[in-house]
Amino acid sequence: KFISEIISFKKDKDNNVIDGDPNKIKTVIDRWKFTRKISSMNPNWYLAETKTN
Repeated sequence: KFISEIISFKKDKDNNVIDGDPNKIKTVIDRWKFTRKISSMNPNWYLAETKTN
C-alpha cells in the first residue's frame, strides 16, 4: 500500500487554470499486488495488479 498526497490541475497556454485546483491536496491510496511462482528457481516478483483508492 502506497499513500501519497498530490495536487492536480491543468493550465492553458496563457497560464490560466482550466481544470482541477492548484490549492487542493488530494490523498491517493494505491494498492499493488505482486506474484511469483513459489516452485520456480526465478527469484523475481511480478506486478500482477494495481488499484487506486
